[in-house]
Amino acid sequence: MKKVGLVTCFLDNYGACLQALALQQQINSLGCQCDIIAYVGNHGYAHDNFFSALKMEIKNYAYTVWNNWHLDGKVGPYTRKLAFYGFRKRFLEFNTYTNTKITKYYDKIDELYTLQNKYDVFVCGSDQIWNPTFYGKNHPVHFLRFAGDKKRVAYAPSIGLYEMPTEYQQTFIEYINDFDCVSVRERAGSNIIKDLCAREAKVVLDPTLLIGSEFWENLINTDYQKPFEKYIFCYIFSNTSQCSEYLESVQAKTQLPIVYVNVSKLKYDNVRSYCAEDKSPIEFLQLIKNAEFVVTDSFHGTAFSLLLNKEFYVFKREIDYEKIDMFSRIDSILEITNLKNRIVELDSDFTVKEKINYSDVNLLLAEFREDSNNYLKESILGENE
Repeated sequence: MKKVGLVTCFLDNYGACLQALALQQQINSLGCQCDIIAYVGNHGYAHDNFFSALKMEIKNYAYTVWNNWHLDGKVGPYTRKLAFYGFRKRFLEFNTYTNTKITKYYDKIDELYTLQNKYDVFVCGSDQIWNPTFYGKNHPVHFLRFAGDKKRVAYAPSIGLYEMPTEYQQTFIEYINDFDCVSVRERAGSNIIKDLCAREAKVVLDPTLLIGSEFWENLINTDYQKPFEKYIFCYIFSNTSQCSEYLESVQAKTQLPIVYVNVSKLKYDNVRSYCAEDKSPIEFLQLIKNAEFVVTDSFHGTAFSLLLNKEFYVFKREIDYEKIDMFSRIDSILEITNLKNRIVELDSDFTVKEKINYSDVNLLLAEFREDSNNYLKESILGENE
């Protein structure tokens, strides 16, 4: 049995946690033992040990009591942190200390060199770990610079940009050329690698799409209490007034309430809405599954709409302080599924689109899924069959 060390993103973000679960699950399905190497650096993770968990629970209890007195029982931020903590503890397998269940966290790359003799293969991916505007430029951990002479595989890391900023190009070229197998999540990323590194990088599916819908359906609790009988689910990172105005148009046209997870400072004051602040990644899937349709500017909001065969509308992210266009990852999956007509413009009124033909979409995804799984298998096991 090959032992695989996986460097990925698993922070308190729905897409990040769910893609980490999917990639670990799929590597294990190859007959490997896959551990997530819990590198945290300065990413703001809460260390999942007894004392930090206890501290979080105490803070959450105190915040809840304070809310009940002062904020009409609105949910506090620690409730969501506990939901993600519980998800990681239940579903993700990390590299741990011997004879203990406490997660082994790493803060410095120097600590990771000790793992060279523990694993046969090192894998990095997916999510935006290769986006130089995130996680500290071209971070050496996310490019497996600690792996020594062990095999290095990149599965679907996202660059997230249409071009690599000049100041990051030199180290990017150096790091990429040390990989045995390279794939990326979007075509724009593949083009960047071809232009800068003179190397082919295969375009593969994000792990959430790689594993297929049956796995996700089995995780969804059918007894979940829906916030409304019928609702629109919004998973939106944009924070501009133009986005708020568009949601007003959506509600005016449909007369349906909006359910959202609060991941930005977007205002929902002018629409009938419910904030699903404290939901776990599994409940996030339930909110998508039970919605009439989804409105999003998120890659994983789009991906899970596809997996769960939901009607959806997607637009380019509009954040008032964000200057870099990161739409390439959504653009790529919509091109693959022939659904670029689901893109909407925020400066127009909402119009209900023709229903998606998911028979065709599912066939396209199944074909791409098989090809992506073959890449993963060959790159880790060194075989096609």
